[in-house]
Amino acid sequence: VEKMRPPRVFHNGDRDNSSARKNNKRKHDNNDDNGKENNSNEEAPAHEEDNKFEPVTLEWSKGCVISISGLSTTTCDRESIREAVSDILGVSTDVKTSGMYVDYTRGASSGKLRLKESKPTEMKELVEKLNNGSVKIADEAVGEAKVLEGDEEEAYWKDFIGFLNNRKKMRDEEKRQNKRQRMGHGRHGRGGRRGGRGGGRGYMRGSRR
Repeated sequence: VEKMRPPRVFHNGDRDNSSARKNNKRKHDNNDDNGKENNSNEEAPAHEEDNKFEPVTLEWSKGCVISISGLSTTTCDRESIREAVSDILGVSTDVKTSGMYVDYTRGASSGKLRLKESKPTEMKELVEKLNNGSVKIADEAVGEAKVLEGDEEEAYWKDFIGFLNNRKKMRDEEKRQNKRQRMGHGRHGRGGRRGGRGGGRGYMRGSRR
């Protein structure tokens, strides 16, 4: 005759403690799993953006800038200025090969001619002819022309270098924004594709009905 084991009797406190131990074990296992998953999904820290700005530097030569005032605010433009002065200065009318930059905004009454190399004789002749009216720009005589010297010349180059730096800052900021946008699209693109597939299947199930 087999001996029957007496039934195990749990007191209320024992059942509660046993259930608590099981629940704690499940939570511990889940935390371990979650911890492993989180560690596997951790991304390497992104490199900090190099926001250090490198300013533009420029070595300029004296006697390369002619200032012109009294220009027509209705008919004058860069092309008309270039056509009027290129022959006397001995430069080409082609913007890329002339070695001369026309610093002028349409509608303004003054502008500058900036040469890569100083041409004292040619520049002096041009200034004289502009001032006596024998050379006109856009068929109109100018108010005054002169070769910049001293403080006026330094102020011009300082403003010009400042313009170059402001333009560089704007371009650098635009590049950083484009980079951040590309990185943002790359992170969200995968999630969007998963959502798209799920949405597509749901639509198909609905259409079969």
